[in-house]
Amino acid sequence: MLLQGANPNITDLEGDTPLHVALNGQNGFVLDVITSLLSFGANPFLTNSEGCSSIHYAATYGNNNQMSIILDISSNFYPAPSDLELLGAVNNE
Repeated sequence: MLLQGANPNITDLEGDTPLHVALNGQNGFVLDVITSLLSFGANPFLTNSEGCSSIHYAATYGNNNQMSIILDISSNFYPAPSDLELLGAVNNE
C-alpha cells in the first residue's frame, strides 16, 4: 500500500499511526515493518491522544533494535545541532 501512495502517518480514532501499532506488535517481522514505514515517511514524533509518540512506544514496549532503527532513521527529520548550538544550550545561552 505504501508503494501505491498510502499515507504512513494516517491515524485511527485514538490518534495512533501505523508506526504506533507496529511497535505494539510482538511478531518477528516488526523490524521490517518499522523500517518500511520510516523509509516511506512515517513521522516518529507524531503523538496520539495520550500524548505518546512512537518513540515513547519503542522505549516502553520495544527493544534495543527497534529504538536503534527509529533513532537512526528519525535523525533525518531534523538536522543535527552544531557543537556551538549544543554548547549554547548547555550554558543556557
